[in-house]
Amino acid sequence: MNLADDALQAQLIQQAQMLIKIASQAINQGSAAECQAAFTLLVPKFADILKDAKREHTDILVACYGNLYFLAWRGCDELTSLTSFSDAVSKPFGAFIRETWESKTSRELLAGKDATAPMKLAYICSAAQLKSANAIPKVIFAFLAGHATSSALPLELTVYLLSKPDNIFLNAMSAFGANVVDVSDTGSASGRADTVVNHARSNRIDAIVCDEPGAIQSIIYQRRAAPVQAFAEMGFAPWGIEGLDICFSGISQDEQSLKACCNKVVPTKRPVIKDSLITVAEPEQIDALRAQLLELLDEDARTSEDALIYGFYGRIVKISEDYLNRAEQILQHNQNAVLFIGGTGNGKLINTFLSGSPVRSRIHFINSFVPGQVIAQAIDVFLDSDPFPGGVSCLECQIRSVPVIWRAGFGDQTLGLLADMRDPSLSAETDEEYVSKAVELANTELLAEARIRALSIAEETCDYVGAARQIETALRDELEALRSHAGET
Repeated sequence: MNLADDALQAQLIQQAQMLIKIASQAINQGSAAECQAAFTLLVPKFADILKDAKREHTDILVACYGNLYFLAWRGCDELTSLTSFSDAVSKPFGAFIRETWESKTSRELLAGKDATAPMKLAYICSAAQLKSANAIPKVIFAFLAGHATSSALPLELTVYLLSKPDNIFLNAMSAFGANVVDVSDTGSASGRADTVVNHARSNRIDAIVCDEPGAIQSIIYQRRAAPVQAFAEMGFAPWGIEGLDICFSGISQDEQSLKACCNKVVPTKRPVIKDSLITVAEPEQIDALRAQLLELLDEDARTSEDALIYGFYGRIVKISEDYLNRAEQILQHNQNAVLFIGGTGNGKLINTFLSGSPVRSRIHFINSFVPGQVIAQAIDVFLDSDPFPGGVSCLECQIRSVPVIWRAGFGDQTLGLLADMRDPSLSAETDEEYVSKAVELANTELLAEARIRALSIAEETCDYVGAARQIETALRDELEALRSHAGET
């Protein structure tokens, strides 16, 4: 390498480090609008960095990708706006990996494979702490529980862990008979990806599924670790990389945007953990939180028959000023009610609102990760956000008989499957109707009826066994199609 090349590479690393610094500041301190602005500013810089990047720069590019991913999430107020991340970040990063790293084809990986052997199915899990607020380990856990429960044909399960698991997750994987491959200590991001690719190939994994379009997953898929590679879309952005064969759609019915990433889109049921399946929240935790929230009421209200705890947990960017105004009106109508709000993101809007709200003494706000599995059992009614609605949080509540008040308008395509998972009688067309429906649930009889409906809807739509069957069937069909095509050519 000559001096000119040395200078160019030093400049590239400096630019990447500056991108990471600017993005990190916006993620940690900026509002949603500031995150949007930072994303718009930094995307062209990322494209410039990729032009001169070499394979040895993969890890710093992974860091850039991750920061842009967080900016996109923190800055979006509607799920559809995340499509820009696929075009601006995923696709060019995928092209870089394809040009700089070795890859294989599905046909090469199928060569010599015994078609009568049990299918080897692997999941990539970027988070494996079941007691965390992260939805990913809960989704992966539910899928694996479904496979272990329902597989009619022989199946060998493997789970690749990109981060450290907790004991609950590990014990569950053992109970499911899954082979756990923990690569969290492999070192660099590219090293973790390389370990997964090599293991999957050497163990002749037939199909891989992941539910986050991250940088490490992009490396694994672009290099082709298995003949069939799938993405379980459970609320993340479309993922524009060439190594993606199937998209399992758990929320979106917008097949046009999903097919821009992959030709085969298969709608699936939502997998949600039931309390009977695994204990992730102790009763004393739930009781302690309820007592803490009810302490916000005076003694008479606290012991009233219609004392009610409304709640929301999730990404704070979903909370709008309109949402807070509705919540304030609900509490003004119902003096025997409190509201819990918890989640990550910039809480400036909420804190500013609370400073001037006449009901601030009855709102408990935690601006950090909150244990959703505890919150979902401590509250009485979930107040959903809009225009970016809740996903796993709403379903976790419904499966525990907690009704969800929600705004209509998801659309026939964009978030159509979410609407199918809600109680239509608790859907509101206007802010006034939203407030009215929330206040009505202070009536104990109406609340009891809504609780029954919530559980019934959740049990019908949040079917982890059915979701696993749908995924397994689609993957087996895709493998068979690949084998048939290989036999014809």
